[in-house]
Amino acid sequence: MKILVPLDGSELAEGMLVPAKKLLEASDSPGELLLVHVLDPHPEAAVRDGGEHYLETVRGRLEREGLAGAEVRWFLEGGDPAERILVIAKEQGPDWIVMATHGGSPERAVRGSVAERVLRSANQPLLLANPRGSWAAKTRAFERILIAHDGSPFADLVLRPAIQIAQAFASQATLLRAFPDEVEPDGLSVAVERLREAGVEVEPHVVQGEAAGEILAAATGHDLVCLATHGRSGLARWWFGSVAERVLRACDRPLVVVRPSS
Repeated sequence: MKILVPLDGSELAEGMLVPAKKLLEASDSPGELLLVHVLDPHPEAAVRDGGEHYLETVRGRLEREGLAGAEVRWFLEGGDPAERILVIAKEQGPDWIVMATHGGSPERAVRGSVAERVLRSANQPLLLANPRGSWAAKTRAFERILIAHDGSPFADLVLRPAIQIAQAFASQATLLRAFPDEVEPDGLSVAVERLREAGVEVEPHVVQGEAAGEILAAATGHDLVCLATHGRSGLARWWFGSVAERVLRACDRPLVVVRPSS
């Protein structure tokens, strides 16, 4: 397994190394941890030296703590953070991108943020945490995870990363299906079976209501929320107003968000 973690020197960003390490430790084979630090375009030599020292310090600490044989590599870039993260992701092909969002208000926590821009184009699952979920950022103990599923083939995309999280953290899962109509949709038996075959303890929950609102209501009893979005590459407006955006803007839990590859 290969995991990319963008770092900006903040405590929250470095806190994302904890779940990244757990995912690597649960992998069947030795993996790679890719650290990315982005400076302003054309940084002075002293600034670049400082960036290299920072990344070497983080790498040294990780290696002293032990990574179950995983290799740590770092990339020091200059330019637009989202663009450079996406370039490294395309070149290196990680299985996950694990990163923090830094928005202060719910409105600004997502829209226009580096994390949102990465999410719009990345082909990997993203594990995201924001400052409002700082309690989880410190512990990363995902004992109970909520998996949102709307019954579409796109929603099945979230099952594999959700299984990886559940196996790494020994998590119990709730599989949530929210439907707005009076007629209850087909159940979640296929998804439930897939999760249980992977050894995940899961309970299905089907409720009538608007999807984003029901996900947010259920999130309060969980440590992590997993969902897929229907957005495709090249459609600039797919994200705004979507269930995923509304959940990420309002949710104070870390999230796993997956979008279809182009």
